[in-house]
Amino acid sequence: MASRLFVLFFLIISFLSGANYLFDAVADDKSLTLEFQKPVNKISISSLKKGDSIEYLVDFKGARLKSKAIASTLTYSSPIKKIDLIQYKKDTLRVIIISTIAYSAKVYKKSKSIYEITLPHQSKPFTNLKTKINNLFSSIKRSDDSQSSIYKTSFSKKRPLIIIDPGHGGKDAGAVSPDNRRYLEKNAVLSIALKLKKHLQRLGFNVLMTRSRDKFVKLPARTHFANVKKGDLFVSIHANAIRGSRRKRSRIRGIETYYLSKAKSKRAKMVAAKENIAEFKKQYKESMNIFLNTITNSKMILSRKLAIDVQNNSIKSLRRYYRGVVNGGAKPAPFWVLVGADMPAILIETGYISNPMERRRLFNSRYQDRLARGIARGIARFFKNREREME
Repeated sequence: MASRLFVLFFLIISFLSGANYLFDAVADDKSLTLEFQKPVNKISISSLKKGDSIEYLVDFKGARLKSKAIASTLTYSSPIKKIDLIQYKKDTLRVIIISTIAYSAKVYKKSKSIYEITLPHQSKPFTNLKTKINNLFSSIKRSDDSQSSIYKTSFSKKRPLIIIDPGHGGKDAGAVSPDNRRYLEKNAVLSIALKLKKHLQRLGFNVLMTRSRDKFVKLPARTHFANVKKGDLFVSIHANAIRGSRRKRSRIRGIETYYLSKAKSKRAKMVAAKENIAEFKKQYKESMNIFLNTITNSKMILSRKLAIDVQNNSIKSLRRYYRGVVNGGAKPAPFWVLVGADMPAILIETGYISNPMERRRLFNSRYQDRLARGIARGIARFFKNREREME
């Protein structure tokens, strides 16, 4: 409630002062996207030579920088040396792009208050990823002779294909709010997944979804779909819940990201059991144990790294706008929906529907968008980190 009042107060003050704040900025290999509070009336572009680099200056008249931290979240690669956002004058926000090559900088208006600045680029960062990832697996195999074909990854496309899996659906509602039965996990995670698809496509990824409407999909069919489509990453979206007193439900909250392995904590075991319940039968327990015993560190290393990148960026994205966001960490757990995936696979528990504050946020469109944006940035960071490891 307090965070909502703070945001409302901020918007009222901004409106009365006539200020036009920059709320967010996202960079990919081709463009820098800026989201303002309202349209910008005047934009100018200039450039100047500095040594072996060229500085491109894009000024947004009448705009203000809401937070200096926005610039720190931007990611970029050669030929860009730096991207910075500064309050150049009291009424002018300046974007500084330092490049080692000359290019034609342009600004496009994408919607009412969203603008896109073209960025210099020499080659597509994912073009040679197949060779690099294969090299990574070769190095893993040298240190672990038990490397299995079950975890081969194929990066055969110019753009990686991300498979988004909104949990539950149809007859399987997933977690349900104990205070209001209208709040269903299947609905919240579908909304987040659709927003994640939008942000991933904006970053240049190919995206497919195991479901894009309210329908039931069996757990094995989800990873089977990902394998048939030759996906490069599998990301399953869920929401958590616990039973107990109102006091306990108000206390337990947080975002957690899991990768397939044996659970190391009681909490991880409980979360996995809840998500597995849709198709979990007694005879499956033995099968799961047998499968988990075949997993070595080499087979889960990329999934673990993906989980860490997504978890860190999701938390960073939300904490810029919301208070009390709890980092539950990246953890191992035995989820059936991740079994059989031929690519790095993670499951994100986006929050607790049983917690009153997180429930309100999970069904709020703006919160869902901020979370989806953080997940997308985490996925982009995963690919950039793999490139750096193999340079």
